[in-house]
Order: sequence, then structure tokens, then C-alpha cells
Amino acid sequence: SSGINAEYGPLDYFMPATLPNGRGKDSEETNSVNNPGVRVLITKTSDTWINVSEDVMFLPSEEGVFEFVHLHEVKHNHLYHVTCSAGTSTEVQLTDGEWRVTSLVAVTSSTVYFHAQRNPIQQHLYKVAISKPGHVTQLTPDGYFHTCTLNNSLTEFASVYSNSYTHYACSIFSLETGEKLKTITPTLR
Repeated sequence: SSGINAEYGPLDYFMPATLPNGRGKDSEETNSVNNPGVRVLITKTSDTWINVSEDVMFLPSEEGVFEFVHLHEVKHNHLYHVTCSAGTSTEVQLTDGEWRVTSLVAVTSSTVYFHAQRNPIQQHLYKVAISKPGHVTQLTPDGYFHTCTLNNSLTEFASVYSNSYTHYACSIFSLETGEKLKTITPTLR
């Protein structure tokens, strides 16, 4: 099929655009069809546009299996979990509805954390269990536009938030309970 193509695969499987022997990216060595070391997991084709800024995060998986979550726009941006093994792949939609996922924040083997806007003036941190598609839980308090970062141990998150009535603030929350642990107040000079 003609048009624009985009391919996704684990970073470890990508090859440099120019090989040490001087051959370029279109040589047989870098072509995934001719190189068994490169494995294409998803190919998208369009005659007009492919959103190549979609978020993709890989999950830890066993030998010969690749699992990842990606953000894909059909009508609204939503999350999909893909499992590839033995030449086949399955894709399960994790979120749906008349709202949009704005970014992936973190992925574990069982849970996906993401930002989403269920209304145009608020953004929140949410989670969805990979085993329970559609069961989305909001983790941040209503009434604000939140931008969140999770700590490395996935026990707490920092949220910088504001709305049209208040200045921005930063608070640390428990990822497990949602309890506000600390608020950091900016000093205006």
C-alpha cells in the first residue's frame, strides 16, 4: 500500500540510520523484512497523516513476548494494550468515551497511569488496570488542571495544579490512597 508508514518496536531493536560499513538506512541490513534482528510490532499506513508523537511505553515481558501500551487517536485519544508473540498480536482498548487521554505518565506490569481531560478546562491523573479495561480511577482532586510526575518507586506523585481562580501550587500525594502528604507553596518576589 502506498502512503505514509510508521512502525513501532522496542528501542533495543532499532538500528542506526548509517551502519559502520557506510550503507544507509535503506540498505538490506536495516530493512526489518530482511533482518531477523529487527521486529516490527505495529505498522500504520495512511495516505494523509500519521500521528508519530503518540506515546508508547513497553512493559517488562518474558522472552519472545513484547507488551506495550500506546496512545492512539481514532475519534478521541485513548490507550491500547498490545501483546505480540509468535508472529501474532492482540490489541485491547483500555480507555474509551467522549474524552481524551493527553499523555502516558507511567506503566507497570499491571497498571497504566495517564493524564486525561474529561472536560476541556481540567486535566487529571488517572489509572487503569491492564486486566480491567474501562475501569478508570481518577487520582487527583477535582477543580484543577493537574500535571503530575510519579516517583521512581511508584508510591507518591507530585502535582503542579491551578485553575482560573487560584495561583498554581504543588502538592505531593500518596499514589495508593490519594491523600495529600505535603503542599509546596511558591514564594512570589
